[in-house]
Amino acid sequence: MAKGPVQFKAPKATPSQTYSFGKGFAGGMNTHAMADQIAENESPDIMNMELRDGAWSKRYGFNRVNETSWGIHPVRGTYEFWKEGAASPIILVAWNGKMHSMNTSTGALTNLCTGAKTSIADATVTFFTMNDKAYFLTGTEYCYYDGTNPVAVVAGYVPTIDQGVAPDGTGGTSYQELNFLIDSYKRSFNGTAGTTEYKLPIEADTADIAWVNGVETTTGFSLGVDNLTVTFDVAPGEGTNNVIIQATYDGLNDPTNITHCTIAHEWGGSSDTRAFLSGNPEISNRRWYTQVLEGGIVDATYFPVNNWDDVGSNAEAVTGLGRLVDYEILYKKRSTHYSYAVGPDDTTGLMSYPILPMNDEYGCIAPRTVCPAQNGLLALSEQGVTYTAASFVRGQLNVAVISEKVNRNNMTVTGGINSFTMAEREAAFAYVYDQKYWLHIQDRVWILDLRYSSLTEGYYCWYPYTGTPGRASCFMESGEVLYAGDDTVGLVYEILNAESAHPYRDDDTAYIDAWWTSPMLYGGARDWIKRFRQLSITYGGQAIANHVLTYTTEDGEDATDLTVIGREFDFDNIDFDNWTFGSIIAAGSTVVSYVDSRPFNFDYIDFDNWTFGSAAYPATIAEKPGYKSEYLQWKIRNCIIDEGLVILGQSLVFELKRRVR
Repeated sequence: MAKGPVQFKAPKATPSQTYSFGKGFAGGMNTHAMADQIAENESPDIMNMELRDGAWSKRYGFNRVNETSWGIHPVRGTYEFWKEGAASPIILVAWNGKMHSMNTSTGALTNLCTGAKTSIADATVTFFTMNDKAYFLTGTEYCYYDGTNPVAVVAGYVPTIDQGVAPDGTGGTSYQELNFLIDSYKRSFNGTAGTTEYKLPIEADTADIAWVNGVETTTGFSLGVDNLTVTFDVAPGEGTNNVIIQATYDGLNDPTNITHCTIAHEWGGSSDTRAFLSGNPEISNRRWYTQVLEGGIVDATYFPVNNWDDVGSNAEAVTGLGRLVDYEILYKKRSTHYSYAVGPDDTTGLMSYPILPMNDEYGCIAPRTVCPAQNGLLALSEQGVTYTAASFVRGQLNVAVISEKVNRNNMTVTGGINSFTMAEREAAFAYVYDQKYWLHIQDRVWILDLRYSSLTEGYYCWYPYTGTPGRASCFMESGEVLYAGDDTVGLVYEILNAESAHPYRDDDTAYIDAWWTSPMLYGGARDWIKRFRQLSITYGGQAIANHVLTYTTEDGEDATDLTVIGREFDFDNIDFDNWTFGSIIAAGSTVVSYVDSRPFNFDYIDFDNWTFGSAAYPATIAEKPGYKSEYLQWKIRNCIIDEGLVILGQSLVFELKRRVR
């Protein structure tokens, strides 16, 4: 009788396999794809962790510079102002309608509005430094601080509009243009013998000052009823440009063109010799710029009335300025333009700065998010954060969105970058510190870690912070320390580091809630039930830490308290006569210490020259999940004050049990 085919039984389980994160962790967070579709070096859910030396580590906290709040007003701006030749900078703080200097050791403020300018607008402040002065804009004022005298309103350079003019007002050559910031002007005459009357080019309300043969005077002359003729009591005499008259006509120019600006940028082509301003809501698509004076003198108080350009149509405002190589990038809400330097002109000797379109798809919605990075510019657009590369051919791929991994939320994170309202995103600001792009939106800071990103090759490492940095109104770096102003009250914070007394505290008393989550792991076999036998985690060295390890399978979540005890001991309370050297082992989900049977002999140790050390890589701690499931995901969390969380390495051992029926 013929036999049927031989039947073979499938094995109950395959040999154990190990998933060990061979690509490291530098992929950052990815909420764009589902947790089972992301790369193995990415995470679907991270909070308050950073990459330090390639390991996920709980971020350092922020502590107050001033222990007690100055009052219930937000900090409107902070700025590091360096005077030429100074040994240390002046830290400027705009708070409660005044400009102050701040002592970073004590947080004490010194009011700088003690002169004629007794207050400033309580609004966001934009700073820049030029000609050894700190200039700042509030949206209604243009002021400066010189490091010595009180804050003052920028008075404006008085231009000499022509030279070599005859006393009757004929002849001569044009020299300088009128200045938006001031209603005054000068005319320079070639005096003639016996002439006492000199004609002005523009009607004047007053003739203020005269320079006769190099001597300044405010007396000995008067303005006639025609408001054009200045008569001297004594004829100035003959000479070349020996008579200069300064006159003023109220309303001659409109200084609000400049004083209502909110965006400032130092540029000039190959050198940063001019201040470019924009952000005036009344003429929102326009930029204005200063003029370099004769002899190469840089002056931020001279905005000639013809030194302006319109950037495209007035349907959209200029929303950001930045420098890329020797070009200026001009952002609008939905487009990007660039400007370059031309000149000096053979006839006038002046420079010009033409503007050309660059990209018609991406722009910028938040002026304070424009920052340089990796030979390009970062900015927040409607579509997310963009990177603008040095390619100025219109229509080319010179702008790319680089935040798609965190623009939206598919998992447990509360929102992505584009989950915030348009108003919240338009109020965003950013700063580059410690090779990280800190993008603050509402109550969160999104970190683009530039150490682990290649913006030109398409690698972007993102992760978020909450807590004290989420309350920031502005960022500033000074002495390699990051400072943040508070968006509600009069507080300034400074970032802590490993040498700080309590590096894992926010605002001195608050814990930092930090976690890292693994991808959803199917072990390369989605149609198999697996037995997840062992999860081994190598934590960074620490005395003690209490983490929560949460497993997720298709059956739900299971949280385990995990206490990690490191190899650091307090010798002050040890009875060395009855003590032996111990080590640590893992027991279930909790790490416990025990004293082993091998005594350590202290008789031969020179304690004057000996320190107690620990291994660079602490022992790996093994957990035994024991789940039978299609997939496994885990989350490591620490929210205990003064405790760190450092993940050096992880591996998961599993075996395939049976196919899913």
